[in-house]
Amino acid sequence: MGLLRDRLAVVLCLSALAAAAPAALAGPGAELAIGKFDAPVAVRDTATGATYNLFIEAREKDPGGGGDLTLLISDSPANLCSVHGPTPESLAGSAFAYGSGNEDYAFECGTAYGQTVSINGCKATVQAHGFVHQDRPLTNFLGMTTIDVALSKANGVYKVNIRYWTPGGVRKIAGSLPPGAYRQWASCP
Repeated sequence: MGLLRDRLAVVLCLSALAAAAPAALAGPGAELAIGKFDAPVAVRDTATGATYNLFIEAREKDPGGGGDLTLLISDSPANLCSVHGPTPESLAGSAFAYGSGNEDYAFECGTAYGQTVSINGCKATVQAHGFVHQDRPLTNFLGMTTIDVALSKANGVYKVNIRYWTPGGVRKIAGSLPPGAYRQWASCP
């Protein structure tokens, strides 16, 4: 009777763990990572044929879809990054001197905290403040932007759609991720 009770207790514990696991795969606690900072993934834009080197790490932290995002598109026709920086309160009453050596007043590429991050199953959407540097043949632009990213998987193919804003209008990058591009996306087997 004791052995049966012990086995039943183990089965109940494992069942409880299995039932709890999906909650971490979507919504708060869900994470995804594509490429590596020093080894981004090449995404070929289906509209232009241009190649963009992509690195993304995102984590959904709040039930309302809030979270943190690190995004870098480097050595590409357009170079983008997520940014974090000063708050309006920290800048109040002072001259804004970018590059002055005072980190309190600088915008930096890196993790953007408190952004819009939603990871559910094989769909993920993120929106973050960012920085863009692009030269010809694109519209010459160096400045702040908003970056929208939508990732999805259907029929075994991972797709990425990126939008960002410049004075020349909305720019779009859309393509498929190569096999093995994602390092972590537990909610999307």
